[in-house]
Amino acid sequence: MFARERYINLRTFKKDFGAIDTPLWFVTFPDRPDKFFAFTNCMSGKIKRIKNNNAAEICACDYKGKPKTPWKSATVYQSEKASDYSMVIGACKKKYGWQMHLLEFFSATFNRRKNRAILEIQVRP
Repeated sequence: MFARERYINLRTFKKDFGAIDTPLWFVTFPDRPDKFFAFTNCMSGKIKRIKNNNAAEICACDYKGKPKTPWKSATVYQSEKASDYSMVIGACKKKYGWQMHLLEFFSATFNRRKNRAILEIQVRP
């Protein structure tokens, strides 16, 4: 679906149903082609909004978040699996190369790795 894209735009909804769009790095896996995985800070607004309402929309976008494809309905969950964390971070290192390694360096320097959450995004039919 978005296999060749570098970014997806995740649209989550506030309690008043206002939409917030956030461009994200993402990865997919051959054994789960209908799911996208991303990471974020566990204290971010995305996590708070997802806990209140896990309905979302996604589309492919550029690095600034400008949509490149039509929006698709999705459901977003915060993954609790430790195996997902290492799998997603490893795949991001392969996909995003030096950019991810630079992010990892600064995350380690400022002790931010412990605050990461993995997002599992399921596209609805």
